Amino acid sequence: MNTFIFERYMSCWCPSYSSRPLSHTLLQIEWNYRFQELPRKLIIALSKYHAIILTMRLYEWIASKWVDQEMMDRLTIDTFLYAKRKSEVEGKRGTELAREMFSVSWRANLISFLADYSVHQVIMLYAYYCYAQQKRRKSEDDSVVSMQSNDDMPQGHLILFAVRKSTLLGLSRGIALGFSSIGAGLGSMIAPSWGTLIGTNLGDGLAASLTEDLVDHP
Repeated sequence: MNTFIFERYMSCWCPSYSSRPLSHTLLQIEWNYRFQELPRKLIIALSKYHAIILTMRLYEWIASKWVDQEMMDRLTIDTFLYAKRKSEVEGKRGTELAREMFSVSWRANLISFLADYSVHQVIMLYAYYCYAQQKRRKSEDDSVVSMQSNDDMPQGHLILFAVRKSTLLGLSRGIALGFSSIGAGLGSMIAPSWGTLIGTNLGDGLAASLTEDLVDHP
């Protein structure tokens, strides 16, 4: 926006001004930055994905020790095949299938969303820990008076920020679980199996976009 205003101003008061070199330079800088950050972002995304999968398997193993076989089947059921079987074999359609798929999808996705929350919770707490350690090392270079006057309150605020972000992270994951279950129900009304899968992902994506600001780190 600032670049656009600058170019409009120069084109009005200086007709001989050409904004193309400036625009091309800014665009080149932006794309260079994106390409430089791409490998790091891919590594982070793959690491998160595998961490969530491993955490899911851990939670499934723990659940198998605490719940019976029937509940374990509900927690690990394939919603795609379940919706297809209910539609083709039992002939369920419309709101009846949607209500059933909502509850089935909620239980089936509970472990995966809990694993996602756990991984992001660990990442967030580690980020706050690194920030606190950096702040502590910096305060050690200051005088004792400076430490007592400037370090106590920020440390308390840091703990409050961590608790607040942890709560908001759990809230955002709970909203995503609810939205994905609603999407699974609505998708099953339109097209059981594939509609269930697409609706689940659309609901999760919608919840992520709505709660994006809740989980941004300060």
